[in-house]
Amino acid sequence: MGDEFFQLSAKYRKMVAEFVSRGEYEKAAFVCLKLLQEPLSAAKTLEAGELYSQAAAIYEEHCKDLNKAAECYEKGKMFEKAVDLYNELEEFEKAGDLYQLLYRFKESEAAYLRAAKVFLRKNNYLEGARVYQEKLEDSDLSRSTLYLGWQNNYQAYRSLSKYLDYFPELEVKRTEFERIYREDVGPVRAKVFLDVVIKEYQKGNELA
Repeated sequence: MGDEFFQLSAKYRKMVAEFVSRGEYEKAAFVCLKLLQEPLSAAKTLEAGELYSQAAAIYEEHCKDLNKAAECYEKGKMFEKAVDLYNELEEFEKAGDLYQLLYRFKESEAAYLRAAKVFLRKNNYLEGARVYQEKLEDSDLSRSTLYLGWQNNYQAYRSLSKYLDYFPELEVKRTEFERIYREDVGPVRAKVFLDVVIKEYQKGNELA
């Protein structure tokens, strides 16, 4: 029985290879799904043949891989289906990007705000600030988020460095350095603050 099963499986795999070599991806996927009982191979075969809608359906229904299903819907420009899955997966930044392509700008903005909040819940202030700046073009929110990262000691060095980048004028940056030192350093963050001062000094500008 084992040898017979192995021979039958080998026969089906040879059929798959022949179908693929002829560009008959749907037939190859049918063999993978129905005869070999390998839905993942079927989905990958369809994806390789750029049959994204069918591939997405198998990823979603048979493989329960919503990430891959969403990717395939997106590749196939089936943005409505993709955005629903990205929302279900809480991939709100991806959802926001697709809403932009669909000209649904209010929903896009709401999705980006949700994305930023998810990052902040995870104490990822850098990514939260990036979404505010790059996706929502809100420099004030981005800057204040970076400062929170510094204050809360999460990604503190990079948060403070990027925060200070919002002050390109050297005199304004000097004033901000002095304010932070006076109001918000303390023993816990002193080392991080000194590292940022050293980084600024190494630029060799007038502020050094």
